[in-house]
Amino acid sequence: MSLVAANRRITLQELGEDRLSRLCEALGFDLRDEHRMRAVLGRLGATWGSFTTARPPRWPSDICDDGSPFEFSVAIDGGSPELRILAEVQAPSPNVFSNWRVARAFTEDLETTAGISLSRLRAVEDLFAPTLATRRFSLWHAVCFRPGAQPDYKLYLNPAASGPALARATTEQALSRLGFPDGAAHLPRPSPSDRTLYFSLDLPRIGAPLCASRVKVYTAHHDATPAHVEQALGGLPGSVPGQVATFCEAMAGAPGPFHRRPIQTCLSFTTGSAAPTSGTVYFPVRAYADTDMDVQKRVLAYLPAEARALYQRALAAHARRSLEEGVGMQTYVSLRAGPGPLRVTVYLSPEVYSVDRSSAVGYSPDASGVVRRRP
Repeated sequence: MSLVAANRRITLQELGEDRLSRLCEALGFDLRDEHRMRAVLGRLGATWGSFTTARPPRWPSDICDDGSPFEFSVAIDGGSPELRILAEVQAPSPNVFSNWRVARAFTEDLETTAGISLSRLRAVEDLFAPTLATRRFSLWHAVCFRPGAQPDYKLYLNPAASGPALARATTEQALSRLGFPDGAAHLPRPSPSDRTLYFSLDLPRIGAPLCASRVKVYTAHHDATPAHVEQALGGLPGSVPGQVATFCEAMAGAPGPFHRRPIQTCLSFTTGSAAPTSGTVYFPVRAYADTDMDVQKRVLAYLPAEARALYQRALAAHARRSLEEGVGMQTYVSLRAGPGPLRVTVYLSPEVYSVDRSSAVGYSPDASGVVRRRP
């Protein structure tokens, strides 16, 4: 029985809470952590949480291929696991403008309920506020949990809010306002095959030093070779030659170039450093594998032995279907580039509305630069 058929009477909130409970148990979170996550998920999905999976989404979110408005991810680095929720706060009558207003109100509420500083957001929000040229999304929220710790919050803004042609200029201006006047010099060189995709802000707690909070820029590399992706992250301190290319080829199960769906890279800036302090590569595994079982085999072959059991527990907890029945439950696998222990993150779609049976589906960027599945 398909996931959709099996859960036809289940609400999105119930589905999300079920996944959270299973992931919490697999990753070693206690009940207090779980209750905190459930409360956060409920607030993020205040307008869509009561919908059943039988009802098509009013606003198909770009967070997941099937329009699901949230996803989970698990970061594995040898220490305590990190469980994350990425979600789109949506208005009762959703569009890019109403979603922005409701998401901003949600963010303002965090200032008082969670003691979150919004100084960075207020410095740049006019650059990312939606316009008639905005497509697909205006503002997303991510919440990161570690066992026994308060959650961390971050935002994802749309650099193409004023149109894709202005995405890079908008990003450069935002970096300058936030104290990185030379940030543009460290971004991937402008290329017709690259698109500035997301601009992300960590939201520190009021009074916390900004040096611990990141400003991140995401770039999509279309039809990239491993060398091209490697070059995008090659200027980082302590970069390991060949590391990024090897990771991409391991996740693809073959050498590039990678035509099916673009690879993404992210550069992180922190206050006090003129250059990026870290970088990450995101490989869209669901576009380069026939099934989620294939993805699992590749991830297990890449991970160090001590990390494999945690990954397997998380995937087994999240899965509500056989890994051989489709592809897309695991959407991306990312690697933080650089020396030291590997930090690998696996991104998990709840597959609320559909399960993909084949990766052999074309993809193309829409006018916003966001990559969408072709109908």
